[in-house]
Amino acid sequence: MSERMKEVTYTQYLDMVKVLPSLYKPLQKKLAMTKNSLQKGIEQVKKANEYINKLTRDITEKEPEILKLKTEIEQLNKRLSQERINLDKASKAFRKKEAAARKKSEETQELAADAHANLQVALPTLETSLQGLQNIDKNDLMEMRTMKNPPEIVQQVMEAVCILLGVKSDWSTAKVMLQDSMLVQKIIEIDKDNLPDYIMKRIRRYIDNPKFNPEEISKVSRASCTFAMWVRAIDLYAKIFKSIEPKRVRLLNAESELADLMKALRAETDRVAHIESTITNIQNSYQERVKRKGNLEINVQQTTDRLARAQMLSYSLEAVSYTHLRAHETRHDLV
Repeated sequence: MSERMKEVTYTQYLDMVKVLPSLYKPLQKKLAMTKNSLQKGIEQVKKANEYINKLTRDITEKEPEILKLKTEIEQLNKRLSQERINLDKASKAFRKKEAAARKKSEETQELAADAHANLQVALPTLETSLQGLQNIDKNDLMEMRTMKNPPEIVQQVMEAVCILLGVKSDWSTAKVMLQDSMLVQKIIEIDKDNLPDYIMKRIRRYIDNPKFNPEEISKVSRASCTFAMWVRAIDLYAKIFKSIEPKRVRLLNAESELADLMKALRAETDRVAHIESTITNIQNSYQERVKRKGNLEINVQQTTDRLARAQMLSYSLEAVSYTHLRAHETRHDLV
């Protein structure tokens, strides 16, 4: 063996040395490619780890917000339950007040109808007498004004009219009054519901006179007859109005109580409406937070899934990179 080696000439050795680079060139090229792939792999691992860190931060940042929304949802749910209890109580109170108001309203209507029915006995007569005054003949009035010494019954009729209108009850005053163009309007506007008792007592002294009869008076003076009819109608109205005074008092009290009940009912209505509005607002807030929480949880779950896949990819890249690195080191040692 040693003898053969001695046979290799210097020229042959140089030729062999020249051949060696060509033998190692493919290996060097493969090593360079492996090195490039390894560097790319390391970059991918680095990017994967950065992506993993980003996903982890996203999850970490969203978890407190989800917990906050969960707490708010629980609080809103409690408020919603309490407001529903309040609404139930307010609704019951409303129905109770509504029933009381309805009952009082019916009572008030019955009292008003009863009082009106009683007054209907006198109102047609009074309205007829007022219509007669509005249609009174001016010539008949002129005839009365020209009377220097009127018949006693005519004078009594006009004295009664003067008393009801609150002026001096004598013929001179009556004549002046008859010249007043607003006389009929003043009679129409008289406060018939509040005529004092002493006034009506004075009037009845005239009415109790048998001669104070419209039919008899019309034979003397048609205008006086019209005034007499009105005086008698006012007297009838006053008597009936006084007889229903207890009913009127009850009616006024009932109307006052009804007004108080309606005021309380309106307050209860406002309270119910306010609670219903509050419940609507709470429900809107509740649904909005549930939706946000659901979206966040979906987002976190998707991010968690991406994180798991990214971690698996990172582990695979690291394993591949490690294998290539060991192979590269082995080949480099051979070179």
